[in-house]
Formats: sequence, structure tokens, C-alpha cells
Amino acid sequence: MKSFQSLFEKIISKISIKYSLSIIFVSVFLIPYLTLSAVFINYVYRYMMDWEADGINSSLQVMQDSFYRDMNEVMFLSDRIYVNNQLHNILSKRFDDIQEVYSAYSQLSFLENYLLLYPQVEMFRIYTENTSLLDNSFIIKSDKKIMTSQWYVNAVNAKGQSFWTFMEDSFSQKKHFSLIRSLWSSEGLFLGVLVLNLNTEVFKDRLKNPSYDSLLFIDTNLFFTSLEKLSQDETLMFRQMVGDFSNQISQIQKISFRSERYGISQSRFKVPGSAAFKLVIMYVFPMRNLYAHFSSIILFSIIIISLFALLSFSVFVMFNSYLMRRFHRISREVSLVVDKNFEISPSIGGNDEFAQVYKTIYAMSADIKQLIAEVYQQNLEKEQLAARQNEIRFKMLSTQINPHFLFNTIETIRMKALSSGQKDIATMLRMLAALLRYNLSVKGTPVPLSQELEAVDNYLKIQQMRFGNRVSYDVLVTGNTEDVMVLPLLIQPLVENSFSHGLEDRLSGGMIYIIINILELRKKEKEVNIIVKDNGCGISAEKLKELQESLQNIKNEEAGNSIGIENVNSRIKLYYGNEYGMKIESIAGEGTTVTLHFALK
Repeated sequence: MKSFQSLFEKIISKISIKYSLSIIFVSVFLIPYLTLSAVFINYVYRYMMDWEADGINSSLQVMQDSFYRDMNEVMFLSDRIYVNNQLHNILSKRFDDIQEVYSAYSQLSFLENYLLLYPQVEMFRIYTENTSLLDNSFIIKSDKKIMTSQWYVNAVNAKGQSFWTFMEDSFSQKKHFSLIRSLWSSEGLFLGVLVLNLNTEVFKDRLKNPSYDSLLFIDTNLFFTSLEKLSQDETLMFRQMVGDFSNQISQIQKISFRSERYGISQSRFKVPGSAAFKLVIMYVFPMRNLYAHFSSIILFSIIIISLFALLSFSVFVMFNSYLMRRFHRISREVSLVVDKNFEISPSIGGNDEFAQVYKTIYAMSADIKQLIAEVYQQNLEKEQLAARQNEIRFKMLSTQINPHFLFNTIETIRMKALSSGQKDIATMLRMLAALLRYNLSVKGTPVPLSQELEAVDNYLKIQQMRFGNRVSYDVLVTGNTEDVMVLPLLIQPLVENSFSHGLEDRLSGGMIYIIINILELRKKEKEVNIIVKDNGCGISAEKLKELQESLQNIKNEEAGNSIGIENVNSRIKLYYGNEYGMKIESIAGEGTTVTLHFALK
């Protein structure tokens, strides 16, 4: 064993690590794995698809036969009613009084039995033009609206031939898929029009299947589906899949539906007695269900793959042992360099990448000696440069305007405006001074919510004086604001963004809403929601996505001294916790809503 390992190391040391790893990976792991995976996937796929296709097609065939039989039963019922002489006599007879009509109707009790014998029919109506008859649940006198209906006209023109159509029942106002035919006596006398409404619930019960979701199309009209909350786009997708009727049962198709892979199989056949309508039954099932019944096959494949993995691992252990010895040799030499001992061995032997790396390390250790002196000299120069920069910074700070001088100047201008009768200018200057004093005085610690709202109110009033009737605002506060302390400059940046990016170009009708909701929680905690909403130009979907991603990815160290939106979000997360922050919602052309959410303890 030792001789074999020595031979292995001797051979492998003359080949680069890159090619050694490639040879071992391809010969021991990749080829067997790909071979087994291909066999496994091909076997499982073919087996599952054939098995599932046979089961689905059998179920669809049974369902198709059932529907076909049901609709033939409906047609048979229409034949029975069509040839019933007792019904013909009543429809053709002219009655003189109501009692005669009631007496005649008592002879039609068999009509109710038809509904019991044929559950496929929910109700049938006989529309007659005999004005001496009375309306009941089966016989209805035709008025002008009915007689001019397209289905009625088609039935009369068909001369007793039945046909299917969608129509609204005259009593229930429900839309049904109905069989229609006109009734004629043996002498060729028109008696009326028979309408048999299919019982939708019976067909729905037939379509229910514990293994599959079902859809029933009549032509391209969705008649029933067991899929919950089918959207308009999803309905359109299934409708487009209703193909030609050259084959009765289709092969399984795979689609992406509701973030999952599904299989679909269809059964297509013509409605009995009508060339105009065709039925399509669809079964929809998750593809993952196909894999649930084949655990034994998967287990067998896992065992085979595990055997190949064990073989690969054995080879890897031998190779890894060699690599680690080379690595530890380099590690010891590098440790000497780390300890500032640059007198290391000039070579570790061999011609592989480790030897090349070590040669680089050895050359680097020699260069470090030379660089130490240069770095020391550079540090001295940096210190001198830093001292000069500090001196320049001090001079720049000394030339800045004193805040007291700024406020005194604004107050002087305000007093002169008052003395000149310019009250609007004086008011604006007073609010500007208050706003500047507040912004310069805050130091990043919480302030009373009332002060923050007062500063925002001053800013809004100044902007309203600028824009006039173009922009208005409203502030709504719900909850107890007493003793509520918040970080300063949270609301004002949001309001500034509403003006600068949303409302500045608006000529009229601009509006800003500020809603502050304070909710009392348990343990004396308060939840604060601050909403700033405008009806400005909004944000495009692409820009909104970028902005939301920047808010999610923002790091704590990026929160500087700016007061932009990202800074507001970062300050909230830093101070109140990462679970809080900002949410932005916007629709281009309609407006933007920014919500701040945090909790106070």
C-alpha cells in the first residue's frame, strides 16, 4: 500500500493540480454520475409519463362516454316529449274556460316524473302560441319577445330537428346549455317549442376527481372548472389550449401554472345531435404528483450513485492526503514570514502549482524587506500631509457663517418687511428662521413629535406660499402623541421629495397628505406609522424597483449625514431595529405613498 501511494505521489507531483483534479473528477465522478443520471431520468420519465398517460386517458375516455351518454339521454327525452299524443292534444286544443285547462293539466303529471327519470335535465319548458292555455312550470305562453328570439325562430325553421345553444331561462334568468326543438302534430300543425335545460350540478359532480382538477369547455366557453379562483388570464391560457378536434384524446402537455409545473390532458368530442358545438374535458394535475409513486426506483438509483460516490471518495482521500502535506509545508514557511522572519527555504521541491506559489512567496519575502523602508518613509510623508490638511480644514471652518449671524440677519429682514407692510414676506421669513433653527439644532437624538410636526408645518406653509393654489396639504394624527419622541428629520425629507420629484411641475390640484397613526401596544410600547402621500407624477415601475432594492440592500455604514430617503430608512433601522424601516408604493402618473414604520419602547 505504501509503495502504491509513493508511486501515486511521484506521478501526481509532476502533473499540475488543475489537470490532476480534472482527470480524477471526469474519470471517477463525472462520467459515472452523468451515465447513471441519464439512465435514471430517462427510465423514470418514460415510466411515469406512460403510466400516468394511460390512467388519465382511461379516465378521460370514461368521462367522455358518460357525457356522451348523458346528452343522448337528453335527446331521447326530447323524442319522448315530441311524440306524446296526450301533450299534442292539449297544445292544439282551444279551451273555453279555466277549469278545462286545469283538468287537462292534471293529465300531464308524467312531465314531473321525467325530471326524476332524467337527472341530466334541470328543467324543461314548452313555449306555445295557444292563448287559451295557462302558464305553469312546464307550459308557457309565448309572447312577442319570445317569438322574436333567435333560438325560437331557429327552432320553428328547423321543423322539429333538435339543436343545442346557450340561452337564458325565462323564469330563473340563469344561463343554460339547452337542447331546443319545435313540436309539430302529425298533421303538420305547429304546437310550440321545447327547451330542455341541462342540469349543471350533475355535470359538475361527474367532473369531480380526487386526483385531478377538471375543466369543461363547450367550444371555447368555459362551462365548469374545479380550479379555485381562476383568473381571466389563466382562463384565456386554457382556452387557447383547446385545439382542433382531429384526435379525441390528446397527449399530456406540460405548462407553468401558478409558479408550478403542471400536466394537462384533453378529451374532445362533438355534442350528440349538433355539429355546431364541441365539448372539451381537461384534466390538470401537478407534475410533482407523478414522482410520488416511484420512491423505490429513486432509492435504487441512490444506492447505485452512492457506490460510485464511495469509489470517488476513496481516490479523493489519497489525493487530498498528498495535497495537505504540500499545503502544510507552505503554511510553515508562510508562518515564518508572518512572524517577520524572512529567511525561508528557497524551494519546497516538485514542479506543481504549489511549488510555483512558493517561489512567488519566496520572492515576495525578499521584496518585503525592501518595501519596509519605503513604507516607513511614506508614512512620514502621509503624517505631514495630514497635518497640512487639518490646518486647511481649520481655516475653512473659521470662515463659515455663524448661525447667530444668519438668524439675526433673517430677523432684521423680517422686521424691515413688517415696517414696510410686507406681512407675507415677514411671515415667510419667520417660518424659514424657525425651520433653519430646528434643522441646525437637532443632533440625531429623539425629539418630541410635536416639534417634528411643527418644523414640517413651517416647511409646508413656505412651499404653499411659493406655489399658491397649485399645491395644498393636510395633516392627520390619530392616537395619543403625548410623550412621543421620534428621531428628527424623518418626515421633512419625504415631504421635500414629494415637492421636488412629484408636484413641482403640477399646475393645479396638487395635494400632500401626512397621516400619523400611533397605536398603543402591550408593555407600554407604541407602534408608529407615518404616511406621506401625494398625487404627483409618481415613479416608473423600473425606477421604483431600483429604489426598493436600494432600501432593502442598504448597509448601516452607508448612513452618513445626508437626509435623503435612503438615509431616513437607514437611520430607522439603526435606531429602532432592522425589522422596521420604509416602504414605497407608487403608480406612474397617479402619485406616491411612503410609509415609515417603527415601534417606541
